[in-house]
Amino acid sequence: MLELSIKYHQYLAGLESLFILGDFGVYNDAISAMPKTLRLGNICEQGLPNYSGNITYLYEKELKKQAGEAVFLNLGKWAGVAIGVKVNNSPVQIIGWNPYKLDISKYVKSGKNKIEITVFGSRRNSHGPFYIDNDTPAWCGPNELGRFMHSSRNLVSVGLLEEPFIQVKK
Repeated sequence: MLELSIKYHQYLAGLESLFILGDFGVYNDAISAMPKTLRLGNICEQGLPNYSGNITYLYEKELKKQAGEAVFLNLGKWAGVAIGVKVNNSPVQIIGWNPYKLDISKYVKSGKNKIEITVFGSRRNSHGPFYIDNDTPAWCGPNELGRFMHSSRNLVSVGLLEEPFIQVKK
């Protein structure tokens, strides 16, 4: 149990948010063990409802690349701010708009390939606004943080929501 106390007085500006940092998960609003691994899907449902950092998914893919073939990584459904992709320690390539497809031809090789897909998180699930209906408001400022459209917190999905796949074109 965590208990905090404060002596409230007329010169206190007010209470701010409190952030607890560490290696732990949160299930049903209770602190629990940190998840050891994450599966595809929303990380909020896997013990990280308020995580605002980035998540990197690691894949190893065996390919038989032939000369003249184009190789594309199709990302499918994901939720976050943007995606960064590294193939065999290449520079990070950023994807932020549809189509979520990336030409990785110059980085893949025949044999085992290491693919790192990073979903860049946002501060939405850690800082709000929590009580508005729209997951992606056109604007987010102080007024949205004080709007209460419903009584339960509205967290937005984060993570790779479906398996990415490789497409080879001759």
